[in-house]
Amino acid sequence: MMTTRGIRSAVRAYRAKLPAYRAKLPAAVVLSVFTAALALACKPGAPSGLGDTPADVNISVDAVSLSTAGENVTLNAVAVDDEGFPIPGVDFTWRSSDEAVATVDDAGVVTAVGSGIAFVTATTEGVSSDPVTVTVRLPIADIDVQPPGISFSTIGEKQTLTATARDASGAVVPGVVFAWSSTDDAVATVASDGEVTAVGPGVATVTASADGETSQPVAVGVMLGVASIDVTPTSATLTFLGETTTLTAVARDATGAVVTGVTFTWASSDPNVASVSNSGVVTALLNGTTDITASVGAVSSADVAVTVQQLAATINVSPTTVDLASLGETATLSGVARDAGGAVIPGATFTWNSSAQAVATVSSSGVVSAVSNGTATVTARLDGATSNGVAVNVRQIVASISVTPPSLAFTFIGQTAQLTATALDALGSPVPGIPFTWASSNLAAATVSQTGLVTAIGAGLAQVTAMESGGIVSNAVIVRVVPAQVVFDAASSTAAVNTASIAWLHTIGGGSNRMLVVGVTAESSSSNAVQVSSVTYNGTALVKQIDEKATSTGGGFTSRVEIWILDDVRLPGAGTYQVVVTFQGTVAETSSGAISLEDVDQSSPEATASSSSLQQQSIVTGITTQTPAALTTRCARRRSVLPDSRSRTTTPSMRPCAPVTASTTSARGRIAPP
Repeated sequence: MMTTRGIRSAVRAYRAKLPAYRAKLPAAVVLSVFTAALALACKPGAPSGLGDTPADVNISVDAVSLSTAGENVTLNAVAVDDEGFPIPGVDFTWRSSDEAVATVDDAGVVTAVGSGIAFVTATTEGVSSDPVTVTVRLPIADIDVQPPGISFSTIGEKQTLTATARDASGAVVPGVVFAWSSTDDAVATVASDGEVTAVGPGVATVTASADGETSQPVAVGVMLGVASIDVTPTSATLTFLGETTTLTAVARDATGAVVTGVTFTWASSDPNVASVSNSGVVTALLNGTTDITASVGAVSSADVAVTVQQLAATINVSPTTVDLASLGETATLSGVARDAGGAVIPGATFTWNSSAQAVATVSSSGVVSAVSNGTATVTARLDGATSNGVAVNVRQIVASISVTPPSLAFTFIGQTAQLTATALDALGSPVPGIPFTWASSNLAAATVSQTGLVTAIGAGLAQVTAMESGGIVSNAVIVRVVPAQVVFDAASSTAAVNTASIAWLHTIGGGSNRMLVVGVTAESSSSNAVQVSSVTYNGTALVKQIDEKATSTGGGFTSRVEIWILDDVRLPGAGTYQVVVTFQGTVAETSSGAISLEDVDQSSPEATASSSSLQQQSIVTGITTQTPAALTTRCARRRSVLPDSRSRTTTPSMRPCAPVTASTTSARGRIAPP
């Protein structure tokens, strides 16, 4: 017993070799082999695992020819499923397109009736086969030629006659080749295809013959007289392929009178653009222009300009949905425009539009570019037609994370620095609203908060990273914690003087991360406080950091303490340079001192000194840093009682600031100026 797989294999093999069988063997033999294979597959007990829903119907032959009435041939049909495998036990409904030519019964037996061509199909469950062409050619009994007469008005004018052979029943006999003849070649000649040409004035007859039968003679008269031809309309525009318009020609003689009974010959200068029928019907075939003319003999009409210009009736854009995961990512849309007849418009140029330019833009060539997260709808327009909307979804997907700065160097324990993490898509654009999880590889050296704040814990090296919820990890920020000692480079000061400006020399070293700090005290014996207008070092102005004013409770004078700094960027190279302090106001006594440091943080002070009153003729300002292990300094200006010409006046002196460290290991920190 043949298995289901065997039947399928047999059918595949048969279908694959069917063209070869048809080419080499008679149709009857091919039909018999196929029928036998089908019978074997469908005999009782054969497997029934094939699909039972017909997808197609195949007939073993494409065409048959019959030459006598009553002659018959049997067609065999096979229903197949959607995989191409035969379905056994299927009943077919057979149909002939012309039962006057051939009939077909329920068993597929085709019988010749009369000459002609008929098409036979088999149908089951609404699925029909391709038609089988049945040609029946019976003996010719009569030949009919049309038109029955021809009238020419110009020499060289042509017209083709059509001959039709019929059998005894009056049915057309197909495939007949006719022999044409003219009784007077001096009047008109006839070609093998029935084309008659006017040669000279007169009357001739033309006949067609085949298989011993001859048609009735066709009278051909050549009569001159047409002088001009008018065609209306004089121009036409067709907007879709297949569209038609009818032209009308009128022949006139030399006096302008209409010549009746004239047969026109129509022509198109470019039949690829538009064709024209013998009745003047113009049909659009291709975009372009062509000229249509009507002629009688040698007389032709003026050109009728016909323009074929497809206009868009529908536009289909694909794909219908675009998802973009990175800003700047692009996708190209493709539009197909069709005219009212459904024909594609080649080379169509569209006007593209995005409903949300802030989300996605679209170029003149249909390239969509992501701008920001969101949705937009893109459409194409042409000739007033609008396409389907393409949904563009821009949703950034994190491809990488960048953390800055790429490295940190801490020089004291407890020092902090803020890292910034930025999620980036595949094209490097920031992705907003992404939360991060921060991690340090060495918590003994540095920790990191979930906001990216790194804190130095102890000497060592750590790598800090940020990770988003999808598991993408940032670049590793190298954190080095190397406590360093602040070096006090040099200190200098002046004695108390009573001048509007003071100057002295101060020597600085050539290290890195240097800072110059100048402390100034000024006193006025009146209520008008003395002001420090400027402090320069080697001609470069320092920046005021602290300005404190105090008024004595009973002495009737005011005193001011100011701190000025110059950072490493503006400091000159190592050497000795002049410090100049200039005052404004009533100056009683002034003094000043400078201290320079190396390897210090150039940031703003951790804290500022402040004092609001003068007590026991002494101003004391204290600085406490905000970082526990940072360097602290304490500066004091004390009034020493020295002889002076004024009994109430003392001479101030400046005591340099002394560093105090928080532990036995010196720490580098932000230095609050003295």
